[in-house]
Amino acid sequence: ALNTGGDIQCNCGSSAVTIQLSTQLFIDKSVTLDGQGLVTLDGLETTRILLINTSEEVIVQNINFKRGLAPTDPPSPYTHWSYECGGAIYTRGGGVFKAINCTFTDNTVVEIDKHDVAGGAVYVFGKQKGVFSGCTFTNNSASNGGAIGGLGSDIIIANCAFTGNAAMGTSGGLRGHGGAINLDGVESAGLDKLYSVCGSTFIENYGHTQGGASNTVFSDNQGTTLFFDQCYFEGNYLTTTSGGNGGAIFHYVDDSVVGINELQFEVQRSAFIQNDCNNHGAAIWAGIVGQGIIENCTFYRDSVHSTAGGLGGAVNVHTVADYQGGWLIKQNTFAENYAG
Repeated sequence: ALNTGGDIQCNCGSSAVTIQLSTQLFIDKSVTLDGQGLVTLDGLETTRILLINTSEEVIVQNINFKRGLAPTDPPSPYTHWSYECGGAIYTRGGGVFKAINCTFTDNTVVEIDKHDVAGGAVYVFGKQKGVFSGCTFTNNSASNGGAIGGLGSDIIIANCAFTGNAAMGTSGGLRGHGGAINLDGVESAGLDKLYSVCGSTFIENYGHTQGGASNTVFSDNQGTTLFFDQCYFEGNYLTTTSGGNGGAIFHYVDDSVVGINELQFEVQRSAFIQNDCNNHGAAIWAGIVGQGIIENCTFYRDSVHSTAGGLGGAVNVHTVADYQGGWLIKQNTFAENYAG
């Protein structure tokens, strides 16, 4: 059916069905794949589940993805390093990818401690847009971005739940970033230059170095925005005892254009409860060159532990020197937060 493409609906009657895979399924054309809420695709901890390489729209919905495993040293013609990402789903090639009402459980990658390898459940590479709606991510892991990894793609997340996902990398640069989500280069290929999360929960996700729940870096372009609204962060943390910034959210803009006075970071109507890291900003660490807003949020019992560094038990934000930028932090509640 995937070879033909088009609308594919699984017909299982009223019984749940598990399809065990010995090799990954390939999609290279427009597909809407609907499991009707009864289908589980199981990678058996031996294979990735879906490899998507198309500029056409692909939608997966009402499917359970579990125990997918992204390979190491993928065979020709898939030799680009990114093919080691995305334990359940790897998608690239332009166009739009959507996951709707899906669950992702216990998916991972072989290269659990490798530079840049990300997306224990899903990796979105060079797409105009990756959209996740009504999805649940539980106990997925990778070197970075335990649940979702992205490079050069807009990412839109609505009404999703992230629990117990992990960025496991510990051995150096670009490892251990983003326990649930790790994104880079949104500005390079994304349709709207946007990372937006609404109505979602992040509970007990962890990384090693930065971004216990979410880690993002935007570079060298204008008009790129991070936006969180009506989200809940509880018990996210970082494991390192040397450094460690952003127990829940880490965001950095290293834009080289002087004088930017645009909105680059906005978090509103969200709660941060008992998030934890060693160094700076247990709930939020953010460095930008434009404008940032934190409004109508609650920060309760977030904590950083280092007595040598230990700044911003709840929030640590700054703007890079010599740029036109600033922070508006208003109508928030801060209670019982701690900094070493």
